[in-house]
Amino acid sequence: MSGNAHAVLEQAKKLTAEERIELARELLASVDEDEEAGTSVEIEAAWDDEIRRRDEQVLGGGGGAHDAEDVLAEAERMIRSPR
Repeated sequence: MSGNAHAVLEQAKKLTAEERIELARELLASVDEDEEAGTSVEIEAAWDDEIRRRDEQVLGGGGGAHDAEDVLAEAERMIRSPR
């Protein structure tokens, strides 16, 4: 633990139990957010991979692309059909 982190810890120990719990929750949430998000470089690379994958899928005749009119007609049919 760095000297700065140790100083923050010592200050945090002076808080009430309720304040320490809330602080701990906020710190843990910030770590989870960092881990989930990844770095901007990782995110950009993941999107590039996904775009390439979808492009190859569509150009290869797959991709599940549907005509908008067909999708809307199916949605209307589903809405109007008795349950």
